[in-house]
Amino acid sequence: MSKEKTPMDNADTLARRQGELLESILQGIQQGGISDETWLQIYVERIQLANRGFITERAQKVLHFFNDHQLYKKPRRLSQLVKHLITEFNTIQRIYTNKGWVQQAETPEIQYESTISGESPALDELPDWNK
Repeated sequence: MSKEKTPMDNADTLARRQGELLESILQGIQQGGISDETWLQIYVERIQLANRGFITERAQKVLHFFNDHQLYKKPRRLSQLVKHLITEFNTIQRIYTNKGWVQQAETPEIQYESTISGESPALDELPDWNK
């Protein structure tokens, strides 16, 4: 029985999940709080996807405190949570990228011509600016 290796997330996917989570919390702030059902989805599923298994002990305590005292219903507290999560997510991105736990997003290669040698392009390649 061979174990198939699951594909790694790339850094952009992780950042997108984090952004979507923050966006849903910001919507909760604008709506005067987050419903119990939405918070449960955020607390159980979306935070786990956004941190991919790494979250500091302090952040865990903050989230448990929010859950235990229903602070997700208070917009002012939610804005504090957003600030805390932004810092947390930046740390997660840095750690995961440095350790190679996420892949960098594929970017198309751009071809550049070097002119450092001081060589000029051939005269027949220059545009005729006198036309």
